[in-house]
Amino acid sequence: VSSDNSSQYKRRDLDMPKFDELFGRSVRPWVRTMLTRSQDYLLQDKTILVIGAGGYSNQFIWPSALELGVNIVLVDSNLEYFARDLVYRFISIDIEDHKRDRAHASFIVETLRDMNISVDGCLTFWDDCGPLAALVSELLKTKGNTYKAAYMAKTKSLTQAHLRKRTGPIPHWQYTSLFACRSARITCEADIPKAIQAVSIPAILKLEHASCAVGVNIVKCKEDVFNQYANITNRLRTNVDFRGVGLGFSNLMVLMEHLQGSDHVVDVVIFERKLVAAFITNNGLTNWPSYIETSALMPSNLTVDKQAQLVNAAFQCLTELGLSNGVFNVRMQLTSIGPKLIDINARTGGLYICDWVKRLYRIDLMKCALLVSCGIRPYIPLIPPSEYILGVMLMPSKHKHVMHDKVTRMILDDMQSQGDIILTLLETEESLRFANDKAEYEQPYANIAVQAQTVEEARRKLLNICKKLAIETSDYKVSQFIQLC
Repeated sequence: VSSDNSSQYKRRDLDMPKFDELFGRSVRPWVRTMLTRSQDYLLQDKTILVIGAGGYSNQFIWPSALELGVNIVLVDSNLEYFARDLVYRFISIDIEDHKRDRAHASFIVETLRDMNISVDGCLTFWDDCGPLAALVSELLKTKGNTYKAAYMAKTKSLTQAHLRKRTGPIPHWQYTSLFACRSARITCEADIPKAIQAVSIPAILKLEHASCAVGVNIVKCKEDVFNQYANITNRLRTNVDFRGVGLGFSNLMVLMEHLQGSDHVVDVVIFERKLVAAFITNNGLTNWPSYIETSALMPSNLTVDKQAQLVNAAFQCLTELGLSNGVFNVRMQLTSIGPKLIDINARTGGLYICDWVKRLYRIDLMKCALLVSCGIRPYIPLIPPSEYILGVMLMPSKHKHVMHDKVTRMILDDMQSQGDIILTLLETEESLRFANDKAEYEQPYANIAVQAQTVEEARRKLLNICKKLAIETSDYKVSQFIQLC
């Protein structure tokens, strides 16, 4: 307390941090380290069943699990999978036909018993194996989600139809039906007129079980719907035509409402129906007419209230479907009337997501998924990110030179060694060599990203790099894509 000549007293300590607050700040990192190491200790020697190896972008999982001391039992169709020697046990079972998931689940459980393998958890990092992993988890009685919930999440029309029915009031929450959009399943050409009547035109036509925007098209008239439907269903029939986009279930299609708004991905960690953590990524404009992702920003620079709307909507949609345990990847559109659900991936976010979350928040989403599968609530340290990561996708038809041109590759390697860029390879360089430049349904082969203190600085740095590496072209305008990130 101090006084001056006016005899007015002022509590100086009110302007100063309390001692206990200062003390809390000083011990917080120490407690964080203790809790993180404790969870690492709990995972050691756990045996976890992983259904489906996934693509090349999942390659980080196996050495990371090995480092944590986790015994991974991997079930996959590919007998020659490169990571078979990086896991505790590799079991080759043909699980590509997902119409036979119940039979596959029973066979997997029988195989584990015959091999005398007892598992502590079961999960998948591969979108197509979500329902199968749920079936196996139910049979083994491990922590997970029901088959019904996993199958609904994998089936776009069922997801939207279920949410549209949730019109009952929930205390302190919005009506879940507000997050759903109009949709109609198309099983044959005869369903098209009825689907158009239910959804209206323009609309989005997509595969019922697909991911990665494969086969997604905007349709602007009735004839357009018929033409696109015939084209896609004739080209994409089975997994042989395109692996990992749900063709093991069927090539049925769904017509969905065309929404206007910004595109976002919310990665959500849930344990026993309780929200543990959520991370929002902003997606940039797509390279019209393609719907393939071009660019992304993490963390989101949306206002706090809009971020809260997205997290709330994603969490409600997941739990209303019955997805109560795991790490999930939810794509949403923020429209003028609030968030709308595009689709749900009932598994950990792929591509660059895990790496970016680890860099910005020091949180390992893969480890979170493993912990939840073993019935352990993940500890999430509350560390606000101090930087942004902004990245751009590289397409085989436009950016092969970045890897194969000697001069460009030297510049790229130099940037990477100096820490100027974050390079995430999504395909092997060998597969890129044989990629078809005119492939109708091509996917990105890499992501190049930068870190910066502000979004503006990140945009400037990324654009300079894209120009230097000739990623920015007249038909791949990175400068436009990243403006809405």
